[in-house]
Amino acid sequence: MDLEPTDEGIEELYGSGLYPGIDTEGGGYGSGIQLIDDRETKDFLRGRLSSDTPNIGLYKSWLHSCQSHHVQTCSKGRMSSTRPHPAAAGIFTIIDVKSRCLCDMPAAAEYVALSYVWGDNNKPVTLKSNVEAFRLPKGLDIDLPDTILDAINLVEALDYRYLWVDSLCITQDDEPNKMRLIAWMDKVYSDAAFTIVAATGKNASSGLSGFRRSSRRTIVQTLGPNFRLEVLPFFDREMMDSDNASRGWTYQETCLSPRCLIFLNGFTYFACSTMLWSEHIMAEVPGVAPIRPGANTLGKSGAEYPLRRYAEHVNAYTSRVLRYHSDALNAFAGIASAVARDLNYAGMRFGMPASVFDWAILWDTTRTQNPIQRRVHFPSWAWVDWESIVHMPLDTYSLYDQKWLLKGTWIDWWRMDAFGRFDRMWETATSMVPVSALAAKVIQSGSSPSRIPSEDEANSVLEEEGEEEEDEEELCPSYGVAYPSNPYGRVLPPSISSMLPTDQSDATPILQSDRVLPDALFFSTFVITSPSLRQVDFGEMYHIIDADGDACGFVNAPITGPSSQEYHIASLLLLLSVAPYGVLSSSRSDIAKLSPRYRMIDPTYLDRLPEDLDLFDYFNVMVVRPCGASLTVESGGISQRIRVYERVGIGLVHRGIFQAGEGWPQWKPIALR
Repeated sequence: MDLEPTDEGIEELYGSGLYPGIDTEGGGYGSGIQLIDDRETKDFLRGRLSSDTPNIGLYKSWLHSCQSHHVQTCSKGRMSSTRPHPAAAGIFTIIDVKSRCLCDMPAAAEYVALSYVWGDNNKPVTLKSNVEAFRLPKGLDIDLPDTILDAINLVEALDYRYLWVDSLCITQDDEPNKMRLIAWMDKVYSDAAFTIVAATGKNASSGLSGFRRSSRRTIVQTLGPNFRLEVLPFFDREMMDSDNASRGWTYQETCLSPRCLIFLNGFTYFACSTMLWSEHIMAEVPGVAPIRPGANTLGKSGAEYPLRRYAEHVNAYTSRVLRYHSDALNAFAGIASAVARDLNYAGMRFGMPASVFDWAILWDTTRTQNPIQRRVHFPSWAWVDWESIVHMPLDTYSLYDQKWLLKGTWIDWWRMDAFGRFDRMWETATSMVPVSALAAKVIQSGSSPSRIPSEDEANSVLEEEGEEEEDEEELCPSYGVAYPSNPYGRVLPPSISSMLPTDQSDATPILQSDRVLPDALFFSTFVITSPSLRQVDFGEMYHIIDADGDACGFVNAPITGPSSQEYHIASLLLLLSVAPYGVLSSSRSDIAKLSPRYRMIDPTYLDRLPEDLDLFDYFNVMVVRPCGASLTVESGGISQRIRVYERVGIGLVHRGIFQAGEGWPQWKPIALR
């Protein structure tokens, strides 16, 4: 047992500061102990004597306090998009807990949402065959799973009337409406008065842990008159170890909810955007500093930069488990809708923001000793298709990332739709996506061989889109104002523009073959054919080998092949963009393992933020391999038969390889599925 305070300065923050941790076998603290009092105290963090029944009055006081004092930080809809609630479209069904039936939600009514793990026995569910019966008074006076029944009783006890439960409020075999509501999850949870979180329990029959007398939990030791100690859990650790926190579907539910009433291992907690309260700690008394859950315990990122908040969501979500691979995108749909507002209202392509697509496509998987499995329900270029914890490229600060996006990228990204037509990933003229004020700032200070808008033109676009002045770091980078000769609004420096072919076509590609591959990407870039790759150790890291046998780059790729030998595969190495500072910084250890002439020439480069991209040493690269299909595409009046490739991995290559006898790589059209 460690009798020291858990944090420096805790005594000034929390009064007594006596919250020693009990060591666990695996290291760290599993629980703590605290003095127990059965009356309110002031300016003193103390334990509270828990009863053997739920403290409904305490739950009400938590809700009232948050609703009264956290109007800005915990307001409904704060974490969602600006579109209307699905009730406005007439497709929002709710449970009337007093009449015990389904009904359409009345206008302006408040409701509570439920987050829980379905498991194997979540029955009954609403179907076309029983929905009308469930809408009759007492229609839900049936054998419901304990978790749902407890939630109904709790909502009624807290003086609310309406409850939203996905299994009952969505008609499960009405596919069109079901998909519409799944896309609206950001509004469903963010507009709820609060969300009941059944954190403990592997299925819907587990009940709300701590709501029934039999599931209450307390360990109190009386040491003398009015001197009691209780063993108390640490919320962050217990929540992250819970059944709820391991499931993919529940991530967006707690993340999007402004207030959560959490039933976890026999205790009840209240978490909002401002603080965390529990029934066994008197933390809501005056003079006690607010206790907050860890940044990703409930998916509530505290990151300052928009790209970093998105990256934290992707990393946390992909750390969870999905029963069905096909759910990978649907279970993230609410988050995607919500974060689009932070990402300059970007269109999302398989959970990836189109307004910074050159950044988004640099995602990487966690390195393991075994090949990572694909879900094969989505394109290989999208992270949702890979069954792995995903890491987005490290961002730096918003203005630098904006400079990189406009000055260090060059690919004109096209995506095929279900009818075989091609659309650009980014096109402000058609998508009505506003250009970031950061982009206008870079455009005004830059130069480009292509036509760029004047300062007046850029400002005019921003004014028309209603862009307001904000703190730079709260803004998200985006591509620039689109023009026919410069569709992504880039401002390329001579060091980049001089590499590019001068005869590139701006014409929309046309599919000429019968085969349609929806969501395939079509683009042109520099291509190294059949790169030589050498496996490093026994993981999925491969060195890119030059003609002299030196390691000039690396890729993280789940490639099957000889375990530790150098070999050639029927693949391509695609140059995607200049490697930005964040990617280089996170790749220090990998760069250090390259051959000496391909290591960073200036070791201080990574310790400072370059203000421009005229000097760079590395390119981002992607390894792709044929997937057995081909397409005939006309681009710029030239018709070509093009092999279709799939993503294998991502990495870096030193530009010196092209100055060491390898020659500048070929510029080729690519189809990526």
